[in-house]
Amino acid sequence: MKKELNELCYKWDNGKITFFGKEISNYGLENNKVDYNTLSIVVGDMILNNDIINNEVDYWDVESGSLYEEVTTYYDSEYNEITNEEYEEMKAQGLDVTEETEAGDYKEFYQYYMIDGDGADFLSRYTNETILYNDRLNVYLWCIDHWGTGWDYVLTEIEIYHDIED
Repeated sequence: MKKELNELCYKWDNGKITFFGKEISNYGLENNKVDYNTLSIVVGDMILNNDIINNEVDYWDVESGSLYEEVTTYYDSEYNEITNEEYEEMKAQGLDVTEETEAGDYKEFYQYYMIDGDGADFLSRYTNETILYNDRLNVYLWCIDHWGTGWDYVLTEIEIYHDIED
């Protein structure tokens, strides 16, 4: 995660936990992560426009995130490939281990939402969401790589800390 976000979560007197002042879904709370619905409310107004990406009026610049899946490989001290679990265990023991991340396959995006500059700036600063920008159109696109599930049941990578001070 680009930046620790626990300071953006607040526990209210009534026990509700919010992210940037927006209530997190029960599913998000149960899984200790902010849900996409809450994130979308924080981002602000969005216009679904799945056709815009097909119009090659100009090219789209990647402002944030990536067009590719990240592939992480773990190695022990002799550069033998190990699992994530082995890596974590060896790291906890203070052993010499290596983690390498590289671009994998092209991500498949299912929806493109036009958002304003403030929403794009927020996502760029605080998340690894893929944001594209077209200078000629002056349009930011939030690229969504999940489909078919209500956003209050899709989790972001933003962790909630339940030990938030009252």
